[in-house]
Amino acid sequence: MHRQLALIIALCLVAVSAVAGLASARPATLQDVVERTVTAGPRGTHDLVRAGQTVLDAADGVSATIRTTAYQGFCWNVEKSVDVSTVFTGAFRPDAPAATIAEVPSSTTPVPAAEPAKPATQSATPESIVTLTPAPTAAASTTVYAAAQATARAATAPALTGTASAETAASSHPASHMNDSSTSTYWQASSSAVPQKVTIDLGSPKAVSASNVSWRVNGAVHFRVFGSNDQRAWRELANCDGNRLATTSTAISGTWRYVRMRIGYVASGSAGIYDWKVYGTATASPSPTATPKPTATPTQTATPKPTATPTSGSSASYTTMTNAKLQSGTSSAPRVYENIIFKGGSSTTGVLHINYNLHDVVLRNCIIDTGPQNGWTINTNDSVSVYNIRVEGLTIRPQPRMGLEFTDRTYSGRSTNNWRYLTLNNVTVEPSGSEAVSFCSTAMGNAYTTVKDMVIEGSGTRPDLYSWGQGFEINKAKGITVDGLTIRQTRGSAFNLQGPSSSTNMMWKFTRVNADMSVRDSQQTQSMSTTSQVVYCKNATGWSFSGRVVATVSDCGYLDNVKGATFTGTSWTRVGGTARVLQANGSSGNIGLP
Repeated sequence: MHRQLALIIALCLVAVSAVAGLASARPATLQDVVERTVTAGPRGTHDLVRAGQTVLDAADGVSATIRTTAYQGFCWNVEKSVDVSTVFTGAFRPDAPAATIAEVPSSTTPVPAAEPAKPATQSATPESIVTLTPAPTAAASTTVYAAAQATARAATAPALTGTASAETAASSHPASHMNDSSTSTYWQASSSAVPQKVTIDLGSPKAVSASNVSWRVNGAVHFRVFGSNDQRAWRELANCDGNRLATTSTAISGTWRYVRMRIGYVASGSAGIYDWKVYGTATASPSPTATPKPTATPTQTATPKPTATPTSGSSASYTTMTNAKLQSGTSSAPRVYENIIFKGGSSTTGVLHINYNLHDVVLRNCIIDTGPQNGWTINTNDSVSVYNIRVEGLTIRPQPRMGLEFTDRTYSGRSTNNWRYLTLNNVTVEPSGSEAVSFCSTAMGNAYTTVKDMVIEGSGTRPDLYSWGQGFEINKAKGITVDGLTIRQTRGSAFNLQGPSSSTNMMWKFTRVNADMSVRDSQQTQSMSTTSQVVYCKNATGWSFSGRVVATVSDCGYLDNVKGATFTGTSWTRVGGTARVLQANGSSGNIGLP
C-alpha cells in the first residue's frame, strides 16, 4: 500500500515539473495570442460576452483585462490601462462579418496569422492587417483607444460626393464643412442638445459600403447610421452606440440616396465633425483571361431562373400589411415583424390597431402610414392584455388625430395595467392633428414601459377638429421611463402629465430630454399657443425630469398640485424673456426649478 502511494506521488511530481517546464520554456508569440483573441460574431456587439474578463493568461507573458466593441466586422474599440509600451494588432477582412483584436507586448516578434482556407476556384486575397500604436502616454497608466480604419476599403471603393445638411449648425461652422475633404474646417451643432441629425444627399440612389467619420469631440460619441430614398422611411444600417473613437469606420450596405447619422450622445460639449465620407462599392479587378479551350459541341441552353426579390439592405425590401392583425410569439422566440409598412385603419381605429391579446412581438424598422384617424393604437381592458412588445425603429407618418395612443380601461376596479412591459426604441412621430403620443390608464397600474430615443416632430396640426395638441401625454399611467426624447414645436404643451392626486407616486423618470419650442419641423403647420407651457403637470408626485427646456411664447412650465418632483440638471430658457415655472394649488417641494 505504501509502495503504491509513493508511486502515485512520484508520478504527480513528474507531471507538475513537466507542465512548469513547458510553460516557462516557451515565450509568447503573436500566434499564441491570436489563439486567445476576442472575436465578435455576425451580431457584432451582442456576441462580445467576455467584456471585463481576463482574456489573455499569465502563462503567455500577458495578463490583461480588455473591453472590446465590434461593429459588423469593421470597427472595434479597445480600452485598457497600460504601464508599458504596447502594440495593438487587429485583423479584419472587408468581406467577413467577424472582427478580431489581440494585444501583444511590443517586444514580441509578430507572426502573421494564418490565411483562412479558401475554395480552390477562388484567387487568394491577403488579409488586411492594421497595426495601431498607443496614444501618447500622459502618466504611468493611460487609457489607449484604437480603431481599425477603412483604409483598405477606401483604396478600392470610391468616396461618394454629396450635399451635407444638418438639423442645427453654428453660424461659422455649417454642414458643408463636414464633407469638404478638409480637416481644418468642421461642422458644429448650434448647442449641446442631442439627438442631432446630419445627412448626406448623394443625388440619386447609390450602392454604399462604408461610412468613415472624424469627430470633433472630446470623448465618446454614440451614433447610428440610416439609409433612405425618400427621407421618410429610414433603414438602420449600423449601430455605434458604444463608440469611443475619434475616427470611426463602419460597414454599411444597400442602395440609398440619403445617408444619415443620428448622434444620440456626446460626452462633452456639442457634436462636431471634421470629415464624413460615405464610400461606394469596390470595382473588382478583372481576372486574367484564360486560354480558350476547344469549342465543345453546344448543349441545350437552360431556361434562365427568375431574378430573386431584393433582400434586406435594398430600398425595395419593405412589405405592406393592410389592417394587420399581429400574431404572438413566446418569451424565448418572439414574433418579429421587420421592414413592414402598415396601412389601413378606419374612422375609429388606428392603422395598426391592437384590441386583442398579444405578447412577445418585435417591430423592427417599420413604418405606419397615414390613415383616416390614428397611427398606432393599443386598447386593453379587463379581458385584453398586451405585453412584452419591443420596437426597434419605427416611423409614424402624420395622422389626422394621434400618432400613438395606448389606452387601458378597467371596469372591475383592477389595479394592474393591461398594456405593460413595452419598450419603444428609436420611434419618430411626425406631426399629427391632436396629440402626438398618449399613454392613458384608468386602472392606474404600473406600465413598466420604457421609451428611448424618441423624436416628436410636432402636434396639433388640426385645430379645426381638435382643441388640444400636446406632444407627449401621460394620463394616470404609472411606471414610464423615458431616456432620450426630442420634442420640436407643438401647438399645445410639449408635455401634458397628469396623475390622480398629489399623493400618488407616479414613478415617471425623464432623462436626456430636449424640448425646444424654437425649433419647428417643416410639417408643423400650427404655431404654439400662447397659453401652452412647455411642461404641464397636474396631481402627481414621485417623478423626475432632466434635460433642456426652451420656451418661446409662454412659460417654461406650470405645476398644478404637484409635490416632490425633481428637476435637477434641467436647463430652462425663455426666448426673449425670463424662464419661469409657475406653481399653483398647493404645489410644493419641487426641486430644480428656475
